[in-house]
This record gives sequence, C-alpha cells and structure tokens, in this order.
Amino acid sequence: MVNSSRQSWVFLSLNSIVALCAVSHVAWVQAGTSSEDATCILANGSQDCSEKLQTEQRPDWKKQAVRALATEEKAREALANGNHKKAAKLFKSAILFGTAAFSVGTDQFVIRERLHDIIISAKVHLGFVSEMQKAYSECVEYYSDAYNDNPYALNGSFLHTLIPSYDTEATLLVARRFVNRYASCLYHKHRSGEVRGLYKNATAAGAFRNEWQCSVALSPTEWALRAQGWWDLRELDVDSRELVKIVRKNLKTIRTEAITVMVERKAPQGVKVELNQEASAVKQGTWLELIAFKGGRQVASACAALPKTCHLLHHFVSSFHGRGHVKISQFTGGTASLPHCGTEDSKLRMHIPVLVPPSRRAELLVQGRVRTWVEGRALVFDDSFEHTATFDADESAVRLVLIIDLWHPGVPFRARQDTNG
Repeated sequence: MVNSSRQSWVFLSLNSIVALCAVSHVAWVQAGTSSEDATCILANGSQDCSEKLQTEQRPDWKKQAVRALATEEKAREALANGNHKKAAKLFKSAILFGTAAFSVGTDQFVIRERLHDIIISAKVHLGFVSEMQKAYSECVEYYSDAYNDNPYALNGSFLHTLIPSYDTEATLLVARRFVNRYASCLYHKHRSGEVRGLYKNATAAGAFRNEWQCSVALSPTEWALRAQGWWDLRELDVDSRELVKIVRKNLKTIRTEAITVMVERKAPQGVKVELNQEASAVKQGTWLELIAFKGGRQVASACAALPKTCHLLHHFVSSFHGRGHVKISQFTGGTASLPHCGTEDSKLRMHIPVLVPPSRRAELLVQGRVRTWVEGRALVFDDSFEHTATFDADESAVRLVLIIDLWHPGVPFRARQDTNG
C-alpha cells in the first residue's frame, strides 16, 4: 500500500491561472462587465480587487460574484500551500458569496455556470480537506451536497472552467481522486451501503470504467486490458508461474528470514531496517510492511536483512511491475483494512502467505468474492479493484505474506521497458 499524502494535482499552477484568467476575462466582458472591472476581477483575482469594487456602485450579484471568484482562488492557493485551516475558511466564504450571487441572479448563462462551478469546487475541496483532517462527518456532508444534485460533477466536468488547461483524461484523474475520498469517508462513517451506488453513478458519469475498479490511474484504452478482480495462476506468463514455484520450494527459508526481521525484530549487525506502518487503509489493528524491491530495484537495507529471499527473487525482476513493490506484509491478530484500491490498473498483485497461524478469519475480499490465505498458496488479484484484507485471530498471532507486484499480462512489452528503464 502507498500512504496517502498531500497531492498538488488539485490546485492551479501559475500557467493554469493565467489561462483561466484569459478565458474568463472574455466571458465576463461578454456578460456585460466593463473591461476594467473584468481585468481587476479575473486577471488579478485577489481579495484587494474584491474590496475595491465593493466600494463602488455595482449590481449586487456582481459584487457577490467577484467575492466568490476571488475567495475560491485564494482558497485553492492556501490549500496548495498546505494551510488547510485557512483554505477551509475561504472555501466556506466562497460558497456563501456564490450562493448570494445566485439568489440575486443574472441572466447571463456563462456567469451562472461559472458561479455554479465555483460553488461545487468549494464543496468538493472542503470534502477533501475534511477527509485529510479525519473529520469524516463533515467530509460526507460536503461531498454529498456537491454531488447529489449535480451527478455530472462526478466526472469532474466543473474543473473545465476552473482549470481549462486540463485535458479530459487529466480531469477524470482528479475526479476519481475526489470520488475515492468521498468513498473513504463513507466507509469511516459505516455507511458502506452507499458506496456501491456512488461508484455506479461515477461509472455512469464516465469517471471510471468499472464500478469496482477505483484506481486513479487507468491505462490507455487502446491497451484493452482485461478487467477482472481475481486471476488464476494459469493466466500469468511463464516467468511469473516459475516465480511461484521457486517461492514455494524455498518457503521455509523465506519464512525464517521474515520471522527474524518482522516478528523478532532482529537484523544483522549494522543494518537498520525500517518497517512501514500502513495508515491510510487500515481499519483496525497493526499493519506493517518491509519493502525489499521498489520498481524492480533492491532496497539495500531490507535485502541486507533478507539476503536469501532477495537472492531468490532478483532473478525475476523483469516480471516485477516498474512502479510496484515486493514486500513482506505483517498483520497482527485483529487487524483489518478498509475497502481500498491500488493506484493503477496495469499491475496484478500476488500474495504468497509464508506464515498463517490458526485464526477465525484470514482472507481477502476482492470485487465481492472471498479467498483465504493458506501458507504457500498464491493468490493473484488486480488490486485496482476494491479489496479488503482481514485477519481475525488472537492478538498475539502474526500473519506474514510475501507480496509481489507483477505486470498485467496485457501491458505492451514496450511500455514495460519504458517504465523499468
């Protein structure tokens, strides 16, 4: 799993702001605003401009529209700079100003559409900020307000006026991130019954290709990758099947090294091993990972602690996904994940359990179908599909799984080479 982090994709770059101002300037002048006012409102786009125009005689809807525009821009700027508290305050103000402009009204469609998009943007971004702050009730409220009466917003169409430099695919990528944040908040509030409807609507709006496949990055449509949750070993290439045989043959060796490092917390003298704690997708319990390969390249400290395991695996690096991991995953008893998706649809994830003590449940749920972890038995799934992991056992129990990210068989060889360098 990849821990969540603040993403810069949501916010306007300087070039995007310039492009936005140029496009919007024409729209506002065509709507009857003076060129001088439009230049101040849009090219400058600042609170100072808003305050200046408030002191002059202008129709009330224009005053509120100016404030909405300037405040929403300021809010995204604050969010891009990591000032979440300030951003939230400004987004709330943008909603108030935009709503006020609507209530007074203008017959100019282009202005009403722009105001509508500003309000939706503010609500969606407030949902985003709330999720980051773990304010899940507020997150659900803002996203539902944005999407329930505006199903088209699920595909990010409101972003076209905010960020005109984005092409369709980039807009969809941002839209998918927002939808996934909304789904995360619904799960945190134990409202899982609403998630399937959310993804069905988002798929119908064109944001996703499959209601179960919620990864943000999707492959080019011309690749026509087969989309299915679970995969059979017979559907993999020869090298991947050989990899499974080698791991099974050497399972005892891999288990011994994994237990020494992950459970007993021992490492060779002078070797510092860092265990990553998964935070974004864990529902309860303790979920730790030791990454041995990143993008086909060994992680020196991990392989120093797992020398025999890395030696066995390095012969198969050409099968490893260029942006994926090979790692040991540890669940302690009582650990469970939230439903979640991987980052892209061009990889398959293989689980080979190396230690599974007695438990009440030790399973993976992918696309609504359950498979159980059994030592030495490989499970292969497309982790761009929603999945959940559960290890219901005594608190002292430890489950260890070797995870290997492989290329989806349908990815062209040239694309693999370009990624792996």
